[in-house]
Amino acid sequence: MKYSQMSDSECLDVLQRARLGRLGCASGNQPYVIPVAYIFEDGFVYGFATLGRKVEWIRANPLVCLEVGEITDFDDWVCVIVFGRYEEIGEGPEWQGARAKAARLFIQHGDWLEPAYEAARVRAGETRLEPVLYRIRAEEITGRRSRPFAPGIY
Repeated sequence: MKYSQMSDSECLDVLQRARLGRLGCASGNQPYVIPVAYIFEDGFVYGFATLGRKVEWIRANPLVCLEVGEITDFDDWVCVIVFGRYEEIGEGPEWQGARAKAARLFIQHGDWLEPAYEAARVRAGETRLEPVLYRIRAEEITGRRSRPFAPGIY
């Protein structure tokens, strides 16, 4: 199987089309990777979380990466990685524009975040959990794709 680098436009297309990725973060020498729902727009990955290990670790070390893949077959796939910095979208006036944009994106792309929020609420036995809105400022985006083996081509 051969691999090839994806162009910037191919990477952006995958990021904008997909809605599920795997977020990587670290605390000390321990990595942590979890699936997350997201929306990518204008160089930012927008997401939603509730308090827990992921948020605690990322608040302490905001350098993260997001891996997004599309797998058609064992030898037919693409993988895009976004390296960036976590930014929690706060309540203050300096975050008003970012909050409005995140809300617009979440509404525009359906109710994908509600099931995760409800599941966390039920697990916690609480009637209300405070949502944590965040975005990841993309600092580097890279992608690779496989090229299926075909006799005589390589």
